[in-house]
Amino acid sequence: MQGVDFVTVDPDDRRQLRELRKIWLPYWRETTTRDGSKPEKRRKIYRRLKNRVAHAHKTQKTGFNALYSEGRMVGFAFFGLSGGIRSIGIPPDYGMVMEFCIALSFRRKGFATEMNRQMEKLFLDWGITNTFLTPDPVTGDPFWRSVGYHDSQLKDPDTHRLIYVKEIHE
Repeated sequence: MQGVDFVTVDPDDRRQLRELRKIWLPYWRETTTRDGSKPEKRRKIYRRLKNRVAHAHKTQKTGFNALYSEGRMVGFAFFGLSGGIRSIGIPPDYGMVMEFCIALSFRRKGFATEMNRQMEKLFLDWGITNTFLTPDPVTGDPFWRSVGYHDSQLKDPDTHRLIYVKEIHE
């Protein structure tokens, strides 16, 4: 895919954070209110974003990156070395995809596949060859299956959502 860049979000770049907030707010509301939960206030949602970006910036083998197409932000991913979930057998050397979103108007155009490819390249650069995630059952499940993740038959002990895994190869 030409004209696409996958760049680290800078916690001190106000312009970049404003642009990111335009995608983050609808993403957060889409994924957290599906079960009928009351939406959180914007301020709290934006604080969550700021905390994630800051965490990625100061933590090795963790990224909060934005995908740009021809200079316009179209999505983001928060990912990194997981530390595992020992209680269910996920080793500490697995990577984890914690947040992953393409803005609604850019979906089904190949951007998610490209962002996943770029993210997996970073995992490999960090020496991480196995990853896991808990896909959104509505928007995420079909996509993650299409890029090679499969249901591990395990459930996240906190969220009780299915865990999908993938072994990454170059």
